[in-house]
Amino acid sequence: RIDKIYYVDFLGNETVISSDSFVMPAFDISVGMVTSYIEYEVKFVTGHRVIAKQTYRYGDEIVPPTDPQKLSDGMYSYKFIGWSPAIDKVTGDVTYTAMYESTPVEIQDNDGGFHVSAGLLKYLVAGAVALSLIVLGVVPGTVIFITAVIKVKKQRLKNNKKIN
Repeated sequence: RIDKIYYVDFLGNETVISSDSFVMPAFDISVGMVTSYIEYEVKFVTGHRVIAKQTYRYGDEIVPPTDPQKLSDGMYSYKFIGWSPAIDKVTGDVTYTAMYESTPVEIQDNDGGFHVSAGLLKYLVAGAVALSLIVLGVVPGTVIFITAVIKVKKQRLKNNKKIN
């Protein structure tokens, strides 16, 4: 970026050229300019969190941060697969978003070979509670019994789970 163009006459006087053209004086001059790099902000985000932010110059190679990890939410485990958009040389302000591949989490009960994904288990439990409320009416003893059975089963699964 050009910040200033000027000329210096034979006496050392500097005159700034403030328009696109100027009238050449009748004596010798030296023309000069002051330039600066154009800088852009590059951000890397995962979810709604900025994990890295840096200023780069136009044309610089971008150095991404260490691959971010995304914790399992109980239903899925996540594997980092890259940035969107694809990383390229700096040409302007840009935000790169972490991309993840999700895999259903599976829980195995060692004593009976019970095998179900954690996500499916949550839906089955919610469905069973809803169905019992509809079929049996709102019977507090039934809800408490179902909740207790679910808590015992969840604790048993936690104690014996293997996550793939």
